[in-house]
Amino acid sequence: MSLPPEILALDFAALRTFRLVYQKASFAAAAEELGMNASSISYTIERIRKATGDPLFVRQGGGIVPTDQCRALMENVGQILSEAEHIAGGDEFDPAKAEGEILVSSSAYAAHVIWPNVIRRLRVEAPGVRLSFFSGSQNLRDLFQERKMDIATTTGQSMNFSGVRILEQYLPDEHVCMMDPSHPIAAKKVLSVEDFVSAGHVRFEPSPGWLQAPIRYAIEHGFQPRRIIASSIAQDLPNFVEGSDLFAALPSRLTWPWQERLALRPFDFPTPIQNSMYWSEATHRSPLKAWVRGLVIEEAGKLPPVTF
Repeated sequence: MSLPPEILALDFAALRTFRLVYQKASFAAAAEELGMNASSISYTIERIRKATGDPLFVRQGGGIVPTDQCRALMENVGQILSEAEHIAGGDEFDPAKAEGEILVSSSAYAAHVIWPNVIRRLRVEAPGVRLSFFSGSQNLRDLFQERKMDIATTTGQSMNFSGVRILEQYLPDEHVCMMDPSHPIAAKKVLSVEDFVSAGHVRFEPSPGWLQAPIRYAIEHGFQPRRIIASSIAQDLPNFVEGSDLFAALPSRLTWPWQERLALRPFDFPTPIQNSMYWSEATHRSPLKAWVRGLVIEEAGKLPPVTF
């Protein structure tokens, strides 16, 4: 979509207000974020409506949704603002002076293992930076295309999106098997696939049909693991395993809180965790967002391996 000539009469402040209303899907939330009153936000959006000849946002239920032209316009506006912010940032980026909001989608794994360390760093090094987290189950493709996502840290199979960059395996890990210490298999130090399929399983299934690496490996090699219980909440698995004859598999770093209560055993076959980080091409050159991505990678590199 080409930008209407009237858009060129708008200043960057108006375009940034437009972007924030789009991201928040709310005039009131945008006003609160900017420290402005709602009437000022409405006035700015009305100017852009007149410039484009489109309503941009329409009421639906208790909120607002963007029109098709609004989404197309945001593709260009987002790119323009990203480039302008990159130029305005200059060559020197000072986190202590940075202000802004980072929109993040995170898997349960990254939310427990990576982001707490990043947040601690942010509060010390960049106190003016804010994070807004979204559920990892939301459609990342739509969030990125609609400029409602800056960084996504995912666990599982990698995905391909147009206009989105990806860093795979920024944090390597392997699954381990959890069981009650009284389980007969707990006497073994390392488990084979035959050991793993000898008991029923409590499975972590964040979405229908999703298979953990040990389960997938067993099936691919002709075994049929017995699924007894499934949960979309990783923290459920240790509680369901404790005191039972069941097995459960989790990434090794998620098992830290239960090392004293459960028997944790590694596998003698590959069970990798696919941790990937995505970010929008439009924000690739943003000094602030690049710096935050760097923090994620740096903190991931500091995590020690789990030993048994």
